[in-house]
Amino acid sequence: MPRTTVCLVPAQRPINGRIPCTKTDEAGNFALTVEDIPDKYKVCASTTDSPFIFEGDKDKGHRAVCSEVVEFGAKDECKKVSLKFEAP
Repeated sequence: MPRTTVCLVPAQRPINGRIPCTKTDEAGNFALTVEDIPDKYKVCASTTDSPFIFEGDKDKGHRAVCSEVVEFGAKDECKKVSLKFEAP
């Protein structure tokens, strides 16, 4: 999905500091770089500018989806993640 917000969110610890986010390109592709922070993450995409849509959001156009847990080690690694929004 083009121009969708995608963020890398810690999967098993509290969020502490900034969350790396980017927008997808016209083809729906994206890349995020997080250096030297080995941990477990989820990749989350949202139709809003934030990966967080609060319960009770009245706008039916707001959708979010997250990947399964992806683990990154201390070395440079590349992981391919595909996300798909459910129908509204």
